[in-house]
Amino acid sequence: MTLALALAFGCAAETSLSNTGQDVQEVEGNGTMTYSPEILVWNDLVPGTTAGQTLTINSTGELNLVISQARLIDSANGQFYMEETEDKTLGPGGTLEIAVVCTLNKEKDISGVLQVQSNDLDHISFEIPLEAHPFSEGGGEDSGDPDPGDSGDPDPGDSGTPDTGDTPG
Repeated sequence: MTLALALAFGCAAETSLSNTGQDVQEVEGNGTMTYSPEILVWNDLVPGTTAGQTLTINSTGELNLVISQARLIDSANGQFYMEETEDKTLGPGGTLEIAVVCTLNKEKDISGVLQVQSNDLDHISFEIPLEAHPFSEGGGEDSGDPDPGDSGDPDPGDSGTPDTGDTPG
């Protein structure tokens, strides 16, 4: 269907059309990429503190990769933010790191979306989900704190005097 549309509009076979929600754009396809991670996650954030995550894009083809735009399309009311990226050209083997920063306002999970547009015909426009989760005592996998119920005493019922019911062994 894309080829038929491309030919109908007078575009070459390596050209595609992209609808970004604003205007339909003609994209000259010649760059190829890989990116990671597929989702940006902030865990154990304390409200009011700021932490960053990075999306890494690698140019894997023999021709230049153009990142025409990277922007937040859902910033969770400004709790996620970044410097927008426009018209970055990566030569073969080049890398672009896109930093996204999060500051939680409340002790509540939030989500957002980072959108990237490029001249890679397989990734003309793609979205990276953003998730942030507040710190919660005892709620994380391993907070690094000892068990709050453990006093360190092997027998918490022991008063420190010898137990007359025990026999040495």
